[in-house]
Amino acid sequence: MVGMAPRLCIALSCLSLAFLGGCSSGSQAPKCIPGASAACACPTGQPGAQICNLVGTFGACTCAAPGIDAGLDVRGSSLSDLGADIVPVAEPAPAPAVEPTVEPTPSIGAEPGPESAVEPGFPNSSDAYPTMEPRPELGAESGIEPRPEPSPEPTAELGTEIGPEPPDAGTGAIDGELDAGPSLPHYVLTISNSATGSGSIVSSPLGINCGLTCSAEFTMGTLVTLTATANDTATFVGWSGACTGNGTCSVTLDAAQSVTATFVTRYSSVSAGHINACGVRNDGTVACWGGNTFVQDTPPTGTFTSVSAGDGYFCGVRTDGTVACWGNQNCPQVPVPAGKFVSVSADGDCYVYGVESDGAITCWGGNCYDTGTPPAGAFVSVSVSIGGNDYFACGVKTNETIACWGANEFGQATPPAGIFASVSVGGEHACGLSTSGTLDCWGSNIFGQATPPADTFTSVSAGDFFTCGVKIDGTIACWGYNTFGAATPPAGTFTSVSAGVEFACGLKTDGTITCWGQNTYGQGTPI
Repeated sequence: MVGMAPRLCIALSCLSLAFLGGCSSGSQAPKCIPGASAACACPTGQPGAQICNLVGTFGACTCAAPGIDAGLDVRGSSLSDLGADIVPVAEPAPAPAVEPTVEPTPSIGAEPGPESAVEPGFPNSSDAYPTMEPRPELGAESGIEPRPEPSPEPTAELGTEIGPEPPDAGTGAIDGELDAGPSLPHYVLTISNSATGSGSIVSSPLGINCGLTCSAEFTMGTLVTLTATANDTATFVGWSGACTGNGTCSVTLDAAQSVTATFVTRYSSVSAGHINACGVRNDGTVACWGGNTFVQDTPPTGTFTSVSAGDGYFCGVRTDGTVACWGNQNCPQVPVPAGKFVSVSADGDCYVYGVESDGAITCWGGNCYDTGTPPAGAFVSVSVSIGGNDYFACGVKTNETIACWGANEFGQATPPAGIFASVSVGGEHACGLSTSGTLDCWGSNIFGQATPPADTFTSVSAGDFFTCGVKIDGTIACWGYNTFGAATPPAGTFTSVSAGVEFACGLKTDGTITCWGQNTYGQGTPI
């Protein structure tokens, strides 16, 4: 049996190789033909294939994924031909090679001798090798769809340096080497402020911050949104130009565009005179507009609580209670009295009445004597005639009754009895607001200026020959002389009104001032 070991070993090897189609019994030829393939069994029961390598041995069994037809003949196929679903099985470590002693192959048909006999069941000729069938084309009656060929990747020219794509291709040349093509045009958006108040306008996307920057360029097609914010002494009224309304403004830059933002100054009070008007701003400073023959439109600096416009001569009560006056220096004024005041009233002819902090009435100026001496008692407010030829004045006393003094040709210095909250003196008539909100007027009524409507009011002001009042719903009613439209107030809601000579101004609920009537000197155009 010792002499049979090599032959038995080679016989067993050939048996395996013969089954796989690569061994020739009884010769020293390679165990398999390089490139040949043979079927093999996989652990999962699926069909497999082995490929003969260049040294004449079969490689690992390559198994098909589950679902491949078990009867597929894969002989002659390479691993890449079998598709992505072929899973290779790891090749076991080879056994140590044993160099067998090859005996001469007996002639076919000869009776085998004792030494050339083979174990039953082992092939002993080349007829025992499996027949090598041509490998099937994938997809042809095999159930396996051929894998599409991948598209070839573009290759760079030899010598071309491959790097990242330019960061903004199409918008500009890089180092002068790339033709970026035409860029989009830019258009300018311009902002202006046409009004008296102030505020800021900013844009999204960034570019406009007006005050500081009121125009900017944007790429064609850019949607620019503008937001307006008024400061503490102004109100934003709205847009004009490329935008309308009083919300945000959205403009698409398909051409150069311009937008106007309108801000107006906010006031706490207003006073109409002859050809001028003044108002106290929210910050306490005073602004005046209209005729400026006597520099009456140039008030002093500082902060005020109230102002009164006369005929070229104006006065106001400062926040510290002192009085400042300016305007017509031709009036025979006396120095403004010292002391603290709660209110002042400048008339149309160079004289002023003031209520001191103790309720006493003081008069200064050229025509105080024409009005006579005010009655004794303490007062909370005072009002002097405006525009007429008869000088008189009235005031509300601390007991809420009205007292009047001066000229009385039309009964203007004879007030009615009753309880009043305020009084206003016009040219030759006066009106008082009762504590119940009704109006009483007296004096000249040639134009109906002393005949108020039967409504409830919150304030009243008598002009030269017309009167206006703010009703409880905030609207204004006017009556009397109306040649210049002074008795035709605008719509809207108001908190107070002041009637002058042939024009009037009202303070609206948003803090803005509106004037109407005569405007020859600009007195009807607030700043």
